Amino acid sequence: MKIWLCALADLSRDSGPSSHLRAQIDGFRERGHDVTAFVSAPAPSGFVDPAVVFVPRPALPTRRMRYASELASFQLGLLARMFARGRETGRPDVLLARHDVAQVAAVSAARGLGVPVVSEINGSLRYELSIAGSGPRAIATIEALERFAYRCSRRIIAVSEGIADHLVRDLGVDPERVRVCRNGTDVATMAGGDGRALRQRIGAGPREVVIGYVGGFQPHQGVRELVEAFGCLAERNEALRLLLVGDGPCAREVRSRLEAAPWAKRATFLGPVPRGEVPDCLAAMDICTVPRFDPRPAGRQSGTPAGSPLKLFEALAAGRPVLAGPLPDLRLVEKIGAGICADTSTPAAIAEALEGLCADEGQRAQMGRAGRCWALEHGSWEAAMDRVEAVLREAVTP
Repeated sequence: MKIWLCALADLSRDSGPSSHLRAQIDGFRERGHDVTAFVSAPAPSGFVDPAVVFVPRPALPTRRMRYASELASFQLGLLARMFARGRETGRPDVLLARHDVAQVAAVSAARGLGVPVVSEINGSLRYELSIAGSGPRAIATIEALERFAYRCSRRIIAVSEGIADHLVRDLGVDPERVRVCRNGTDVATMAGGDGRALRQRIGAGPREVVIGYVGGFQPHQGVRELVEAFGCLAERNEALRLLLVGDGPCAREVRSRLEAAPWAKRATFLGPVPRGEVPDCLAAMDICTVPRFDPRPAGRQSGTPAGSPLKLFEALAAGRPVLAGPLPDLRLVEKIGAGICADTSTPAAIAEALEGLCADEGQRAQMGRAGRCWALEHGSWEAAMDRVEAVLREAVTP
């Protein structure tokens, strides 16, 4: 097939979205497909690939201006480049559009070229705007754009059951057009980490339990609550360590809390690390956490999918037991016996759940084996590509 990919992913950054896009491009090529990717600029230093088309977008100082600028400038630039590419190389068989501000432009271009489009949905903009405090008018506008894109999509890929339910229940999408295709990870790479050097660096002895987190430091990711919970545990158990990896809006606050804590010498904040170092970070941990929760009041928690976070698949592939938050899509860890879920919006609940895991080495080992077995069969990039490829073939079949 001749496939066009469209995503607002910055390949110059060493991040989860960019690694996801690179994996899709490489995966389709390995399967013999002709792939062109339309992504946001800037291009990585030294990057040369004629099949990757970069669409520039401005970076203005305020968040609201930046978003409005991206929505207008990026979409217009994307439309122009897609039509130009179509004139140069011919139209594709199918267009795969990621769920972001580029989606409406991608769908519009596909309609103009007479090409079927498949939308890949990895989150809920309604949910993200709600937890960011956006008003009902902004949410209604985004939902109208989403509904337009979904109406024009021959198939819709939801990366989790929770997102599929959200599409059908909240946005009125025909369930016959929705397919669930979970994300994946490079299982062999994540399982091949060596955490001995890092454990030695942070002062963790062989009998100490390292509780860790790798990911974004947004308020709803539960990192602040995890730090507070660790403080409660550290007072009762001196054989515990905390290892935090990543960056985000809450990173400075988290670092300050760690430095001021009486147990500061037992906590390490690495900050962001290259993707290539993530396997070693996971291998250094005895328990991985994915403590994301919904910060909205209980009466407003409709449409709260967590998506298919890469950090979860990476922890499972690494063979680490997982403490996950209470969101529906994170309950996978309990379903497959690879961890437990808790109300991660409250430090006391996190501490209680972690205390049980820390005390039972046998249970941790059993959960780790269950997670890795599941990842080998269902959580690899190869398995994810099989699922996406099947949906694209559906879309081009009359």
